[in-house]
Amino acid sequence: MALPRTEAAPAFEADETEVVGDQVAETEIPAQAETATLPVAAPKPSMPTQVKRQVRINIAEAIAFSEIKDAIDLQTVAALSLSTVRLTAEQGQCVIDRTTEVGKTVVVEPVSWNHRWAVGTGSDDKEAEQYFRVSYDDETIHGTGEKISDYIDNLREIGYEKANKSAYIDLWAYLVSKGGVEIPADQRQIVLVQLSQTSAGNFSSFCLSRGLLEAQGRVPQCSQIELTAQSLANKSGKRYSNFTFKAV
Repeated sequence: MALPRTEAAPAFEADETEVVGDQVAETEIPAQAETATLPVAAPKPSMPTQVKRQVRINIAEAIAFSEIKDAIDLQTVAALSLSTVRLTAEQGQCVIDRTTEVGKTVVVEPVSWNHRWAVGTGSDDKEAEQYFRVSYDDETIHGTGEKISDYIDNLREIGYEKANKSAYIDLWAYLVSKGGVEIPADQRQIVLVQLSQTSAGNFSSFCLSRGLLEAQGRVPQCSQIELTAQSLANKSGKRYSNFTFKAV
């Protein structure tokens, strides 16, 4: 006699009973646990806003007054250098044409500037003055085209062993005020501010620092500069003067 066929439960269904010996026990289905309310974490404090890094700046273009370099062409510079009123720093004073002191500080409005190299014997005697030459390209003597290196070699051959060249800057600018007194606009004249090696270095440093500040938008663009004559002494005690620069 055939046994009745028992259908197997589908594999994916859960059997709710289990057999223990000959007893069939009901399997208790645990009650669903109540959902616990967890404490909500306090929001993290927001981080302070960080300052963004500065955008890369083209330093050559950012230098203050770079746009007026060689604004006066060199041919005109050479011609004007013989007749234009000069402003120099001497013994801690601003001096016009080496004769008139106008105080420690003046204000100027630059219109052009250029490099200049002085070539000479390296001595201060009167006879040496006849050998003084100027170059505006650091390669040739202005007016003759002779190479600077050849000219210096010739000076050394005739006994001037200290013959050399020195770098300077010519700053062409309107004189805006002197001795603390502003000059009326219609009476201002262009002066040639002759910057020695130290003063030229101070000017270059000022233009770089100021130009970067302007490019970053931290300060407005300046058009006038305060020049202060500063008296210093070298290691041997010999005194000399140069200019320092400040935007106004």
